[in-house]
Amino acid sequence: MRFLPARKPRTPLVLASPLVCGLSAVSVAFVAIWGMARAGWALPVKLPAVAGTPERLAPDFGGHVITVRRDGGYALGGTRLPRGALARRLARLGATPAGRGEQILIRADARAPFERVADLLEVCRLARLERVSFEVLEGSLP
Repeated sequence: MRFLPARKPRTPLVLASPLVCGLSAVSVAFVAIWGMARAGWALPVKLPAVAGTPERLAPDFGGHVITVRRDGGYALGGTRLPRGALARRLARLGATPAGRGEQILIRADARAPFERVADLLEVCRLARLERVSFEVLEGSLP
């Protein structure tokens, strides 16, 4: 009869190494997800600078000029309006097919909060206005 030598018992380190590798991979994934969640969905946007002076509107410009002021307020044709009143006017304008085709120019002060410009673009979209453009003025608005 032949006896085989006894099998060496496995050390706990041999069994623990796959477990440690798996836990470290999960830890790295959690740290990466936490970093992405902490950063949020907002990305800073640096708009390009434009050299020269802003162009004057053509005398025959038949559209509507909406101004976003430095303090975040809105003005339509030089008259200050709260957001709700401006949204109602734009909704009435977009209610007709002819009104949807009218040109809207959003003029924003360079120091105006970008959220107000984005909000105004959303108001125009909800009013179904089709011809919306905007410009950023380097100087302050009166």
